[in-house]
Amino acid sequence: MKPAKLGFLLWLFIFCALTTPVLGGMANTFDRLCQEHKDPCVMDVNPGDCFDIFIRYFYNQTSKKCEYFYYSGCNGNLNNFVIKLDCQVACEEEFKKRKGVQWNSNCLACMRLWLQSPASQKMRRRERGRERERERERERERERKEKKYTPSKI
Repeated sequence: MKPAKLGFLLWLFIFCALTTPVLGGMANTFDRLCQEHKDPCVMDVNPGDCFDIFIRYFYNQTSKKCEYFYYSGCNGNLNNFVIKLDCQVACEEEFKKRKGVQWNSNCLACMRLWLQSPASQKMRRRERGRERERERERERERERKEKKYTPSKI
């Protein structure tokens, strides 16, 4: 490389090294510059440009509610929720105010979802994940060991 290019690259490196801490680090700088692109609730609906049809939910800023739309299966943006409750918890003010409606995940395989029952207006808990499957598999394994399969003689 030519000395002029090396000098410019050295100057650029020193400039970035000195200004990054002043700006709060790269993560903070990125957050400030790209905040509107990270929040799905401020994005417009984007159905994508493929040919499949899926019903999905998006947050409508005008009506301040989650509504359904037809998603084509590819591209689109973050304002695209599979479950209406996901959209409501993420974007609607009514759900943000409630402290009982929240996502708790102890692990990737097991998630707890707190829902409000419309009939009783009480909170109920649903557990989903692989924990039940694992427990059933353990029970089947115990049953197999207890039976002790013996082949019949011919």
